[in-house]
Amino acid sequence: MTAIDTDLISPRATPADAAAEPPPGYARRMRSVVYVQGMFNVRHLEHVYRLFGGDLVLSIVLSEIVQHHCAGRLEGPHDPGVRAMYEALVRDRVLRIAPGPVSPSVISQATGIPRDTVRRKIGTLRQHRWLGVTTAGGFQVTDEARQFFGYPHTLDTLSDFLDTDALLRQLLGLELDARPPWKTPPAPGRAARALPNWSTRTLFARSRLSTDAKQGQGGTRPIHLLGLYLNGYHLRGLIKLYARLDGDLLLSLVLGVIAHINLRSALMQPGQNLEEYEALLTAAGDDAERYGQGMMPANAYSVSEATGIPRETVRRKIARLLEMEWIIKRPSQGYTVTAKPIQYFGPDYNVRILNDLLTTAAQIRASLQGV
Repeated sequence: MTAIDTDLISPRATPADAAAEPPPGYARRMRSVVYVQGMFNVRHLEHVYRLFGGDLVLSIVLSEIVQHHCAGRLEGPHDPGVRAMYEALVRDRVLRIAPGPVSPSVISQATGIPRDTVRRKIGTLRQHRWLGVTTAGGFQVTDEARQFFGYPHTLDTLSDFLDTDALLRQLLGLELDARPPWKTPPAPGRAARALPNWSTRTLFARSRLSTDAKQGQGGTRPIHLLGLYLNGYHLRGLIKLYARLDGDLLLSLVLGVIAHINLRSALMQPGQNLEEYEALLTAAGDDAERYGQGMMPANAYSVSEATGIPRETVRRKIARLLEMEWIIKRPSQGYTVTAKPIQYFGPDYNVRILNDLLTTAAQIRASLQGV
């Protein structure tokens, strides 16, 4: 087996984070790319919000423990393909290997969440019976948690992730296995190549894993190992959002749903020239009225219905977004986003998140094709 580095691997120092260089084609379709990637992240946040009863910070704490839990060992007899996938996870630095037990201090250091908050979330997770205590005094995920976040959930989310990756590559004109650092961009005017629809189910079926391994018999399930790639991607994104929004992750979800309602008609209508629409938004700049022209306004009711967030909570978040000038109110219509959120997070932030998604998707495909 590949030797395992026993130093703590921080989620803030990933291979994808080392590359803030945008992929070829990004400048021409930046807002379209941010929209497609953002909608995947919003779908995930909506799902997590419902799974965790509205407590998005609880999901961060559990996800961080999950990334440590599998580190350094595999459970039960091992299919050779499962072992290869595990070694790829270590090689790609997806697993964070801690020299000691997973404690509140380790989780706080890795996530930026205050230690007392981490302790309270661990108490909640233990009440749900999603965490148990190890003989060394740390914490580990229980069988109840594995059953709750089961096979269909992992496979469906992975398939959505790879489909999003394929759409982003079509927008950018990238090859299926391309990842940072980026090579010389293609010649201007080159059409994006049609990419095969290799969903997780297709790749999983084509892999050379044994039948027992695919069905989860005889030890660690490969679908759980694949899920660690995706869990790591979401965890890194949530940690960044938590830091940038002072812990208010619901604000991000409300903003994301408003943006989705605003932009889906403008960006996804048949025959829409994406480059022309990008140019219109760029020309509008800080003029929020011009920026929102052609967008479908959103209201508190539609956001609440889409997410399950209580309407009063949505109204409070909308009031905060209005104060920040990230959205504006259109009389008798609703709310539209402004250019300020993109400006606040900055180009490097969006590029790093995009490169992380493209890198993670390439790692998942490579891991499945290699077994």
